[in-house]
Amino acid sequence: MTDAVFVTGLSLHAYHGVMQHEGRVGQTFSLDLVLDTDLTEASRSDKLADTVGYEQVVEIATKAF
Repeated sequence: MTDAVFVTGLSLHAYHGVMQHEGRVGQTFSLDLVLDTDLTEASRSDKLADTVGYEQVVEIATKAF
C-alpha cells in the first residue's frame, strides 16, 4: 500500500539561479511536495514515531535548498 504526505505552499528563500545577483540576493521559491510512502505501520500502531512528520519534511526540503 502506498500513502502520500502532502506539503503545499512551502515558501523557502534560497540562492539559486543563473544570474550573478541571484547568488547574492536570492529569491523565494514556492514548493508543493508529494511524498509517496508506506504508512501501514503508523496506521496499526497509532504512534507518532512510526509516521512521517510534516516538520521533518520541511526541515529536509529547507536543508536541500
